[in-house]
Amino acid sequence: MSIDWSKVEASFAGRNVSEIILQKSWAEGHKVFQRFSDGRVRTDIIDVMSTPEYQLC
Repeated sequence: MSIDWSKVEASFAGRNVSEIILQKSWAEGHKVFQRFSDGRVRTDIIDVMSTPEYQLC
């Protein structure tokens, strides 16, 4: 399986990733996402999906 990162990054361009990925308002997580630029979408998504909380969903 391979992810087409260009399509993923294009769909998040100019959007706040934390509002899309996080299910509820999470103050600390939101602060983390604010530190990253749009160019880090790939890393942000992998980081969130790697958390135990996300994997339990």
